[in-house]
Amino acid sequence: MPKGKGRKSKKSSGQAGNSGADDLFRTALTNNRAPSVIDDMSDTESVMTSYSEHLSEDCELKDVQSELNSIEVIESKLAEAVDGLTEKSSKYRMGCINKIRQYFLATWLTNFLDRFQETLIDGLEKCLKKGGAPEQALAAETLAVVTLQLSCGDIGEDLYHRLNPILIKLIKDQTTNTQVRTKCCLALGVLAFVVEEDVDSLNDCMTLFQSVFSGSLLKGDKSVPVLKPLVGDLHVAALSSWGLLLTVCPWSRVEVTADAVLAKLPQLLSSNEVNVRIQAGVVLALFYEIIRNEENDQILTRHINTRQLVTEIRGLATDGSKHRSKKDRRYQRAIFRDVLLTLEHHDTFESTVKFGSEVLELSSWTLKVQYDVFKSILKTGLSFHLGENRLLRDIFSLGPVRGVCGMETGQRKRAHFERHLMNEANFKVQSQARNKCRDKRVANYD
Repeated sequence: MPKGKGRKSKKSSGQAGNSGADDLFRTALTNNRAPSVIDDMSDTESVMTSYSEHLSEDCELKDVQSELNSIEVIESKLAEAVDGLTEKSSKYRMGCINKIRQYFLATWLTNFLDRFQETLIDGLEKCLKKGGAPEQALAAETLAVVTLQLSCGDIGEDLYHRLNPILIKLIKDQTTNTQVRTKCCLALGVLAFVVEEDVDSLNDCMTLFQSVFSGSLLKGDKSVPVLKPLVGDLHVAALSSWGLLLTVCPWSRVEVTADAVLAKLPQLLSSNEVNVRIQAGVVLALFYEIIRNEENDQILTRHINTRQLVTEIRGLATDGSKHRSKKDRRYQRAIFRDVLLTLEHHDTFESTVKFGSEVLELSSWTLKVQYDVFKSILKTGLSFHLGENRLLRDIFSLGPVRGVCGMETGQRKRAHFERHLMNEANFKVQSQARNKCRDKRVANYD
């Protein structure tokens, strides 16, 4: 067979089905470039276009299906999880509780609660009463999350009076697992904050929390108690919940509380646990803010030596002790600089939190304390709840629900998915192009 004819047939077969392939081939030869590279670049464009078209249609279909079916699927799975709270296996019950918690962190489920709230609360109540320590801790944490959606219904004080005795019993019992007591402190604090309006009942809860964090006060010989990390977490939870309830107490109750507690709070600044020190500083700043708003500074002068307290807080705001970790020192200094400004210059706390397309402005220590507690409970679900939870939006004056948080999340996921598929397509075509250009010669040593 003639050489020219063989090359021609090979070229024509390689370029078959491509419009204008001969011109591209000649151009490539003229520019001393391999025709395979040109072909693969056009293949890349066609593959990318094809992926983009199919992806756009596929994502739109998935978005529609998700809107129509996701709530039904979630409610079906949640119903199974709620029914699973009565199973005998502790491990299975814990799996069900965790699934319930995860769904309530990321989904607005008030319609589901209208039908299943009694069954759900019954299940959590039994887990708190009869479960082991890990199960009790998870049930208390889930109760706190669920409360933020239950409160939007009409269950009100019935829920509080039903679960309040169980939580109080677990918190008071010093033989109870420390982590269980920690979760119960947060759950009771949120439950009382959201649904309880009786001042005496709030005061009982605050007295209970005070009895817990008083373990961080100086001993009789003025020595600092050495706390284990888990005990420190318990005291922080109790102090946080105590501060949360202080933000909704009437002024008459604040005066009584100041007379009983205010003089003791500076002792917590000497704790060996950094989070106890920080929370104590935040609560002190909250007290100063509330009292000054009522223009009643004589309460402060009666119970606290402000000059001495400012000196101590300035030391914490500039603490450079090497025996503490760099992260702890940085966080402590940042908080106590704000506390110092409040005590010395009467400045209010100011911070902003971005979520979705909105911005939450924390313009007081009251909002700071409330935000910190909700953050410790909702964790990764905080942004969603700030956008969709009417209770939180009312507390932080964010206005009515805009209903765009979920849409923006879907758009971000879709864009990420599109980039992922596009990168896969590019990688595949580029790999094919490189393989065609590689030499496949065998070394010859003759």
